[in-house]
Amino acid sequence: MNLNHHPSASEKTTLQNIANDSSASENERAMANILINLNHRPGPEDKEKLDKIMHDKSASANERDMAAILFNLNHKPTSEDKEKLHNMM
Repeated sequence: MNLNHHPSASEKTTLQNIANDSSASENERAMANILINLNHRPGPEDKEKLDKIMHDKSASANERDMAAILFNLNHKPTSEDKEKLHNMM
């Protein structure tokens, strides 16, 4: 996925599949829905959800990192966040 402004139609389809996947964690499904609605940056309600994931001790380290990256997203990830994303893959 190219985190740049908003997801493409095909990326939205992939994200919707994740959001509907019962085997995905609750946090993964929440972040997929946040990405579907992304328009340059997450909205206030989505930032609240991301903040909750960032501070959820039961969330995986990757989920917390991804939530932080999305929380700080403004049109595109920072260079540091791009490196984190690359390391997650």
